[in-house]
Amino acid sequence: MHMEAIPQTMPLPSRFQSPPNPRVLKPNIAAFERLLAHNRRANIIWVHLGWDNTEKRTFALTRTLLAENPNLYMSIRIASGMQERKVAKPTFPLDEKGRLKDQWLTLFQEFPDRFLIGSDEIIKPSNNHPSAGSIRSTVSMLKQLPEKLRRQIGYENAYRIYKLKK
Repeated sequence: MHMEAIPQTMPLPSRFQSPPNPRVLKPNIAAFERLLAHNRRANIIWVHLGWDNTEKRTFALTRTLLAENPNLYMSIRIASGMQERKVAKPTFPLDEKGRLKDQWLTLFQEFPDRFLIGSDEIIKPSNNHPSAGSIRSTVSMLKQLPEKLRRQIGYENAYRIYKLKK
């Protein structure tokens, strides 16, 4: 599921244009919760934890949704080249120096089977696309996890969730 977190009506963030985007964004979290509740046997993976355009995908929201929805999983994609571009936001798992925040480590430990790596990257010769560097930042976060958790989030959860053969 590609979706920005919009818990309440809010103006479009200034870095985006309208049109094609609407000037006002409507809430989507309640509808997302209805989707999750509709069929608890359906695994839903909300992608790009660590890439947050609305600054509303908070630790608290993430924890609440995981606690209330056993079929919710999250793939991690740390914002592109965040240290180099100095774009760390309060909602990101890493701080401005690239260190994993304690509350996010605690959350990963609380729900170790619900996170996986799901990074994507756009490669251009000039390496100037907004996405450039996300793999580097995501791997940097992964390396900061305790070994067992690193294995779970790094590959074991993906094998289990997607029923892949080892």
